[in-house]
Amino acid sequence: EQLRRLVILSGTYAHDGWWPDVEASYATFTPDIFRGTPIQKQYDSLGNDPAKFDDYVKKVISVDLKPYDWSKEVKNIKAPIFMVIGDADGVRYEHALELFKAKGGGKMGDMHGLPKSRLAAIQEAEDRATARLRTVSGVLRVSVPTSFGRLHIAPHIGKFLALYPDVDLSVDLSDTYVDLLVEPVDLAIRITNAVPGSCEGHHLAANRRILCASPAYIARHGTPRALSELTSHRLIAAAGQAPWRLINGRTRRVIDFKSKVETNSSEMVRELALSGVGIALRSLWDVGHLLASGALRPVLPEWEAPRDLAVYAVHLRGKGRPAPIDALVAFLKTIIDDRQWE
Repeated sequence: EQLRRLVILSGTYAHDGWWPDVEASYATFTPDIFRGTPIQKQYDSLGNDPAKFDDYVKKVISVDLKPYDWSKEVKNIKAPIFMVIGDADGVRYEHALELFKAKGGGKMGDMHGLPKSRLAAIQEAEDRATARLRTVSGVLRVSVPTSFGRLHIAPHIGKFLALYPDVDLSVDLSDTYVDLLVEPVDLAIRITNAVPGSCEGHHLAANRRILCASPAYIARHGTPRALSELTSHRLIAAAGQAPWRLINGRTRRVIDFKSKVETNSSEMVRELALSGVGIALRSLWDVGHLLASGALRPVLPEWEAPRDLAVYAVHLRGKGRPAPIDALVAFLKTIIDDRQWE
């Protein structure tokens, strides 16, 4: 009596409404699985005690593990019900159909009239698997490291949208690691040495990193003549980017130091080096144009960071992925060329 309409999204009214393997997986869930996910973010945003998040998850899991059957109660609801499931849902199709039939569905509408309740089976997953959605259109959500995005992606977005005007592009510039299994992101640009097994990575460019400083810094403080002199200079790095691991042929050294300026921004490090604050270890894609113009100069050029990192376009594995992902990957391969940074 207190409801006018009821919408059920991928929900069950009895314990056996889930596919057996989905139901069995609940017993394996732990609070750690949900850390950093939208579930925890929503929990925190509502003013809950973060220290009690583990207890909250355990309580939810315990409820899911207890048998329940609300068939009679749900079927007796007077309000119209709109039940939605996906064709790759955790809910059994028969479970949804049983409710639909109980609410007057499953009959020829022209002869018996349409029921007040409705059932919708979303076919997007099937459409993707059968390639029916291979047109380059729809929402495309991309995560890109801040500096790389501004320097090498943003200037070309207009051209991409001119090629694919039906794509609704969302670009998030962030240096935070994005988990594609958790976050609502379709494609991530990553600078990494390893692509997770759950993902497919497309190599876009090398990521050579060298030491550099501005002419103003060199004029005031001189140039280190040997690696042993480096720690007597002002060194700058973003949080998590020290110590530096450097190589010279087969020789490897680790330079441990405290950054002259503490920052969480790689862009800030580049600007600090450019303004003469200190020596930085920067990727050529970030400072190649500044080296070419003389705004920055190489320092100890025989030493550089290991060349184990590279720039990748990364998306989840699986057949039938949305066409805009493939379109953007192909487009990025045409505009990114690491030879221009050398």
